[in-house]
Amino acid sequence: MKLVLATGIYPPDIGGPATYCYHFAEEFSRRGIAVSVVTYGESSEQKQYPVRPVSRRIPQIIRQAYYGFMLMREARGADGIIAFDSLGAGLPAMLAGKIRRIPVVMRLGGDFVWEKYIERGGVPCTMREFYERKRYRSSRTLIALVAFVLRRVTMVVFTTSFQRELFVRYYRLERSRTAVRQNVFVKKIGQAGGASSAGLLWAGRFLKLKNISFLIEVYRYVRVRAKRQAQLVLVGDGPEKESIAQEIRKRGLQKEVRLADTMSPSELAAAIRKAYCGILPSLTEISPNFALECVSEGVPAVITAETGIREMLPELLYADPRSVQEFGDAVVRLIDDGDFYRAYIRRIAGIRYHKSWEEAADEYLALFHSLSNV
Repeated sequence: MKLVLATGIYPPDIGGPATYCYHFAEEFSRRGIAVSVVTYGESSEQKQYPVRPVSRRIPQIIRQAYYGFMLMREARGADGIIAFDSLGAGLPAMLAGKIRRIPVVMRLGGDFVWEKYIERGGVPCTMREFYERKRYRSSRTLIALVAFVLRRVTMVVFTTSFQRELFVRYYRLERSRTAVRQNVFVKKIGQAGGASSAGLLWAGRFLKLKNISFLIEVYRYVRVRAKRQAQLVLVGDGPEKESIAQEIRKRGLQKEVRLADTMSPSELAAAIRKAYCGILPSLTEISPNFALECVSEGVPAVITAETGIREMLPELLYADPRSVQEFGDAVVRLIDDGDFYRAYIRRIAGIRYHKSWEEAADEYLALFHSLSNV
């Protein structure tokens, strides 16, 4: 069997598509499946399988055309393609699948159209509001392009039913050509959470959709009402980082809110273990890796209520990402109420959900086998 993995990012880049593409490539290769990866980027580090990078320094139109050429070449003789986004990798993958007459499975863990709308200065809204309040009308061309691709791949795999239901409705997808495969989640053994200091931790990309200005307001609310002082640490990089730094200075919070650079997975895991709790107030998070990592390490977290993991992990503490009071009260309770905090840790310890990378790879292989029998 031969599979081609088409992704927009790949390690050393950080993000869900990079993580999943890497682990799938490793797992498939370990099983003796011929694997090749086509990605955008500069790194050409070769594993036991080929990684074909397309430089981001190339002008965009030429870059995507060259990416498509590379994908077509790698797809010769392949049994299928897995694409890890809707356009950058997904559009060339769809075309390569049509030309090579092989199935294309697209894994979607994000919403490119909504994200673009928010980052370009659209009215701040959740992903659900973007569609239900018809704010997508300003992005009709992009919606049409994404829909064109999604309807022509063999199968679209979502990580949550939350996103699947929205996309089936608003992109008019055939439900029979969609599926839900939840994210990998492996609890670490021996982690208990509950650091001695009341440190709050956020990690991710500094983007508007991450709602970090709101987080600063939540922190100001907590600072006044909590009985114990709690430092806030923000980890990561991104286009909004400087504006957040300016806001911190404007609020006079330089001693209490600390900005840290992007960390390696092991460094971030260590920072999570030292934190009192994680905090993730994004406008929407479909399946947030940071929140899952907190829970994996046994550390409590307050998570946006606009997320697909509520169906997977109902035991967690969720709050409205538009209500400073609701989010702030949840954090204050974790800081001040020791019994509530310890009960949360016990709930985390009792979580039974588990999925390994091996099990996730099995799910995708089963999809290809079912498609080959259609």
